[in-house]
Amino acid sequence: MIGDNIVKLRKKNNMQQKELAQLIDISVQGLIKWEKGKVEIPYSGLSKISDIFQVPLDYIVKGEPSKVISFINSKGGNTKSSLLRQIAVGIATLRPTAKVLCIDTDPQQTLMMYAENGSVDNIDVIAFDSNSIAVSEKYRKLIEDNQYNYDYILVDTAGYVAVTDLLTSIIANSDVIVPITLNETALGPTISSISNIADVRDSLDLPTKIIGIRNRVNRTVKESKMPFELNGYLGLTLLNSFLPDAIRYQRDTNFDQLNPTDEVKAVVKELLPVID
Repeated sequence: MIGDNIVKLRKKNNMQQKELAQLIDISVQGLIKWEKGKVEIPYSGLSKISDIFQVPLDYIVKGEPSKVISFINSKGGNTKSSLLRQIAVGIATLRPTAKVLCIDTDPQQTLMMYAENGSVDNIDVIAFDSNSIAVSEKYRKLIEDNQYNYDYILVDTAGYVAVTDLLTSIIANSDVIVPITLNETALGPTISSISNIADVRDSLDLPTKIIGIRNRVNRTVKESKMPFELNGYLGLTLLNSFLPDAIRYQRDTNFDQLNPTDEVKAVVKELLPVID
């Protein structure tokens, strides 16, 4: 496994075996043995590889950590939990070998309700008590404990009206999807949510990506095109793909129906290169 991880890192950085061997100060034949798992790699060798590719040792030993994506919007009624469910099902369908963990930090526990209605083997759903003591530390530990067990971790959040310790911890440990349902009552809270996320990102000098996904779009209403004005706002990347305001998205309330619509597949196909 360690050898496979070295190969992935080398190829990801467009580096040939000869170049990496020179940087480590071993022969090419020695590096080949490392990559094929024929010999045990000394700690000094692992440490050099870690320095060369600027990754933690855990990355080399355990593999690439999970992609963590949080769903945040202070406006209620934007079907944030439903969008998360659609994304999880889309990932599980398009990447059937991927393991997805959904964490429900919303006191309403909508994801847990979906899970009780049914789930598939490669999607796990767990609850997190957002009202517990030392909540931000407990959340950070939860992510650390699971980041090498799953390929993707999707986090549902409550409708925050202010930046809390938990929200700061969530943003600090993930990229963020902002569900965008554009109407007169939703625009203000959505812009406020984007601003709050950007403030946390910038104050902590984080590489957090902010991604906008249009949800419940009415194709016949002119305002459905208005979110494109948000593209680039405080670094937000607005996807071209969107989910329509269709009744089937309201009826699907479980994780065991791996039959996403073409719209969901399009959103996930556009999203994955952005977060990967």
